[in-house]
Amino acid sequence: MKTTYAKLHVRGIFLIIFFITNLCVLKAQNDFNPLSLTLDIAGNSGLYSINGEYLIKKFNGYTLNARAGFGYMTIKNAEFISLPLGANLFIGTGKHHVETGLGMSYIKGMNNARNTLTEDWYESEGVYFIPIMGYRYDKLKRGMFFKIYYSPQIVIRDFLDKYNYVCVMNPEFNTLMTREDFYNQPLVVNAYTYPQCRNNYLNFGVTVGYRF
Repeated sequence: MKTTYAKLHVRGIFLIIFFITNLCVLKAQNDFNPLSLTLDIAGNSGLYSINGEYLIKKFNGYTLNARAGFGYMTIKNAEFISLPLGANLFIGTGKHHVETGLGMSYIKGMNNARNTLTEDWYESEGVYFIPIMGYRYDKLKRGMFFKIYYSPQIVIRDFLDKYNYVCVMNPEFNTLMTREDFYNQPLVVNAYTYPQCRNNYLNFGVTVGYRF
């Protein structure tokens, strides 16, 4: 499974590079360079991601930008996967911009839990709504740029099935308690440490990129 995700990681990076290379011909007619490749730390990605960005349109001091990324790594024998998507709006006509935006990210492995019997690690897995607000230094021309931003992670879908997770931890559990009884007894539900998704309202991110 880890080998499969590693291959997806490599393919994801090549797809982003392919996307940027094939769209470079479009920038010749614009007064700005629309394509960029970025490294995102924390923020939208959870831990990190490599992203492709495309400037869609400039109008009256505003710039609309779309982005998509992919991140993968292993942590404590568990896997981290990140798929951030979003659209941002830059406010400002020079190289200093206020940036705001909306996005969603599929993130696996942000919060992990260990089976104390088997020593195996289990990853959280879910989808987050991630609005952003921050500062961006970007001349919108060829060259480096960076940004720092605030980006709360708000869980909109957690894929964890707590009952199934406990049954995996303890294979005989399903003979002792039904799913309905399990969820009707909070003391039982809360007796385990789950790899569940959690809201994070103190989340910040840093991005470094190159505009082509």
